[in-house]
Amino acid sequence: KQLTHNNGNNVSPCLMENGNLIFCSDFQTGSPQIYLRDAQTLTVKRLTSGTGYCASPTYHEASGLLVYTRYIKGAFQLFALNLQEANPVERQLTKSPGDKLEPTISACGKYVAFTYQTYDNKVKKRTSQIAVFNTRSNVMRVLTSSPEQKSYPAWTGRNLYC
Repeated sequence: KQLTHNNGNNVSPCLMENGNLIFCSDFQTGSPQIYLRDAQTLTVKRLTSGTGYCASPTYHEASGLLVYTRYIKGAFQLFALNLQEANPVERQLTKSPGDKLEPTISACGKYVAFTYQTYDNKVKKRTSQIAVFNTRSNVMRVLTSSPEQKSYPAWTGRNLYC
């Protein structure tokens, strides 16, 4: 069933428990923004300001936390909205150099894992590692360090090692 009806590119859907849909589209501004489609009214509302390039939304149902990336001052940074607030306000989570891409929120809602991509001008090489951001302490930590490229982190509730 087709859920969006506009002339834009509609990608990265997040289906909410109530049937609402969070997604990324460029149909209003020509640049990707984050939208919410209400399952009851079938209306679409832009959640982000309309400026910049926003992508990769991820949603944590229990806390109402929506995290996404926005291109600002030469790098993709993490931004957040609390959809449980009456009038959610965009909040910039990270401000450091390097791209923060493809965020995903932990089951507890405290951590955001993402691909952390940096570029070394000396060797003309891009490196991707896995990092986490603590939403309570506002501290970012890079978890990996090997030269192999890493991307698309995911959380699991299972113990994958002994």
